[in-house]
This record gives sequence, C-alpha cells and structure tokens, in this order.
Amino acid sequence: MAELITDKDEIKKIINEKIRGKKIILSDYYELGIDKKGIQHERVLNIFPQFEKVIAIEKKILKYGNIGYELFYKLDNNITFSIATCPDINKIRFIHAIECQEPKHAPEFIPRVLEHAQELHFFISPLK
Repeated sequence: MAELITDKDEIKKIINEKIRGKKIILSDYYELGIDKKGIQHERVLNIFPQFEKVIAIEKKILKYGNIGYELFYKLDNNITFSIATCPDINKIRFIHAIECQEPKHAPEFIPRVLEHAQELHFFISPLK
C-alpha cells in the first residue's frame, strides 16, 4: 500500500536519510521509459537534486520488499515532475520519471498523477 507524504519536515527527513548523496543507478525500465516519453536523462539529473521543490513523496513497498520513494517536484509553468526511486545503503536506483503539465484550477492533480504513476510502477529486484 502506498502512503502519500506531504508534511515538509517529513519530506526533508526522508530526503536527508534515504535519498541525498547516494550513487545513482539506472534501471533498464527507467532508461526505456524516459526514451519512450521523450525525457532527457540530463533533465532528470538536473531536477533530481532540487529537493527544495519536492511537494510530496509517495512511499511504497515494492515487490521484493524494497521501499520505493517517488518524489514529486513542483516546477515552473505548472509542471509537476516525478522521479521514482529505490534507495539502498549507498546507492539509489531510478525506476521512472514522469513530467506532467498541471491543468489550471486542479487541486486534485497530485492524486491523479499518483494514480497514473501507480499503473507505471515496475516491480524491481533488489539492488545489486
């Protein structure tokens, strides 16, 4: 079951304890997905460390028991960008990245993005 975290202090804690400063590993699914969606890997790498723009984190237990964290970034021009990750002790695997233009006057946008992301989650094996 997924948990949506929106509390700023809890978001900072997760980022500092689970995300920040780890070696990035790319899953095959990530590489295929960004290519299919037309998202440049350099764009993902540029957005990823902008933790001050994270407005929500989805925490979910993945198929093999790993805990996944999907970071939702609020960017300029009504764009929400998400990067799904699976951290380990000293590395973090990127699972997928999604970029969405947020419709005007849509407070339910994040839940809709989460619902869409739920369909895209790829069950990954433990980090090696």
